[in-house]
Amino acid sequence: MDRKKLVDNFDDLERLLTLITGELNDTKLALTRIVEENTTLRIENERLRERLDDLSNLPGEEQHVKSSTQKISKSRLNLENIYEDGFHICNQFYGQRRIDDEPCMFCMGVIYS
Repeated sequence: MDRKKLVDNFDDLERLLTLITGELNDTKLALTRIVEENTTLRIENERLRERLDDLSNLPGEEQHVKSSTQKISKSRLNLENIYEDGFHICNQFYGQRRIDDEPCMFCMGVIYS
C-alpha cells in the first residue's frame, strides 16, 4: 500500500469518526430529553392517581392511611424515584444526570435526612 492511499484512508476514517461522534452526541441528547420527560410524566401520573384516590373517597368514609412503618414521606419517595432514574436531586447538581448511576452522598442526604 502506498503512502498516499494510507493517508487518504486515515482522512476518510477521521471524517467517518467525526460523523459518528456527532450522531452519538445527538442521540445522547435525545435520550436525555426522553428520560427527563419520562420522569416528569411518571411523577405527574403519581400525583394524578393520588388526586383520583382523594376524589373517589366520599365524605364519611374512612381515609386510607399508609402504614406507620413507612419511614419517608411521599415527597421524599418522589425524590427517591427521580434519584433512582439517574438524576441528581441535591442542591449542588439538581437535575443533572448521574454519571454511570454512581451514588451521590448529597442526594442521599436529601432523601434520608
